Amino acid sequence: MQGIDLAGTLKQCDATNSLPTVAVYTDCIPSQEAYDDVKVQAILNEIEGKKSDGSAWASGPRVPAIFGMNFQAVSVGEKLPIGGYLTAAGDPKPTLEGAIAHTDASIGRMVDALKKAGLFEKTVIIVTAKHGQSPIDFQRLAMEGGGHAPVQTVADPLPFINMADPNVDNGAGPQGEATEGHFQTDDVGILWLQDQSTSNRDAVVAQLKANGASIHANVTPPGIIFDANINFGHELAEVFGDPTVAGSLAHARAPDVFVQPNAGVIYSKSKSKIAEHGGGTIDDTHVALLVSGHHLEGRSIHHKVSTTQVAPTILELLGLDPHALDAVQKEHTRVLPGLFEDRD
Repeated sequence: MQGIDLAGTLKQCDATNSLPTVAVYTDCIPSQEAYDDVKVQAILNEIEGKKSDGSAWASGPRVPAIFGMNFQAVSVGEKLPIGGYLTAAGDPKPTLEGAIAHTDASIGRMVDALKKAGLFEKTVIIVTAKHGQSPIDFQRLAMEGGGHAPVQTVADPLPFINMADPNVDNGAGPQGEATEGHFQTDDVGILWLQDQSTSNRDAVVAQLKANGASIHANVTPPGIIFDANINFGHELAEVFGDPTVAGSLAHARAPDVFVQPNAGVIYSKSKSKIAEHGGGTIDDTHVALLVSGHHLEGRSIHHKVSTTQVAPTILELLGLDPHALDAVQKEHTRVLPGLFEDRD
């Protein structure tokens, strides 16, 4: 696309920047950077008033009111064994530093394009992340026998779950019937039970708690939204809704148990990663948030905020009513502080 050689980047993948075998873009930092470049080029085309693929609109140039995309190169640079961080303080290894520099340069290309199009002074740029990666400190990495983890004694929670709720994620039940339960893991364990009764849930929770040391879920990490490693009932209902209410959206979608392992734990045997996300540790949830605009004063605002506040902030910047969003009404989400208080 537009001069970006996605296939050609495979030649740049080697032992310094990728997995030994590259099957998908996320196995190699140069390949992922090239994939990000495709999305950057789409934004550059839109800034010029073209369609994202670079073709012209039949009615003439049309520039969107909102541009948006995601970068993945930094995430890949954090997760691949050749990447990550040198120190617990977050000093990046050269491979990750290169991915950060490439992403920074890409944002610079979009800024230059906005200036060329005369749009920069009336554009607000928001840079953030939907999640971090855990652990930043490699020495805290613990996995299920993962080849790159300093600690390799983590037990898979699923066998303990199946002691109380058999055949979760085991394909078929004893009579060949399909099973409905599921246990989703990364640096977290999210469980949907087959039998959502309180008695069955309590039996599963008892198994998980009794084996907390084995599954490395017995030391509550600092900064998480829960008070325990094994969470269920009212604690989850406040976040996801109550799955026991028949006919509700939560009944169809909300998990029954949330396993927050100790900091640094990944429930996986994979040799292809040294970090993951999905959990509630500080490494997962404390992400950068930058808002930049020609009319904004340069300063740091020391308030606890959430990335959910970005959406209503965008509407406010566009002169639209943030309360038109159902989520804003239901969750009472505020716009980001420090951006609108001084306006007339």
